[in-house]
Amino acid sequence: SAVINLSALVKEKQIPSGSPRNLLDTFVTKFAPAYNCISSIDNRLCGCFKKSEKAQTDERNLRTWLLLAMYNISQVSCDNKYEDDFAELAASEIAAKANQGRISVEDIKEILNKYGIQYCHVNKLDKVPVDAFSTLSESGHPTIVVTYRYNDMDKLVFDVLHELGHISLHLSTGNSFIKIGDGTSFEDIEVEADS
Repeated sequence: SAVINLSALVKEKQIPSGSPRNLLDTFVTKFAPAYNCISSIDNRLCGCFKKSEKAQTDERNLRTWLLLAMYNISQVSCDNKYEDDFAELAASEIAAKANQGRISVEDIKEILNKYGIQYCHVNKLDKVPVDAFSTLSESGHPTIVVTYRYNDMDKLVFDVLHELGHISLHLSTGNSFIKIGDGTSFEDIEVEADS
């Protein structure tokens, strides 16, 4: 409980309350692979956040949010293969549909899936100012996770396009998501994705 907000996890995933032993058994059964992902030094977990730098962040809740994100990612699938220029193609389609004023969450999911990119949602947790996160799934698909912190489709579209920018610019070969050690600062990476 010093690492993960167990009460938020129980509430979010509607885990039946009971003895600590039952909670531990449920955690091991459902969340062990996701927990191992966030607790190990594993480049596959490397990812990019679209988040507020002004708001306070509760590190325990952030780890819990990441655990939920990795768990939700493991529950979605994508039959299509991702190719190098697919993030840009998906971004163009999403932007065109958004500019026409007729885009929905289902449209975003469908377009991303068509280009081999997974999409899922994790509810916002207190003091976790994350709008979106992108990483590689276990299956090797780029994945975008969003929070819907704001009830604003334009904001959601921008967040998804931002993450597509990370996928297009910062996805490297192998298991590593972000090019590490290329002299690019975190701030530069975020500005690149915004552009």
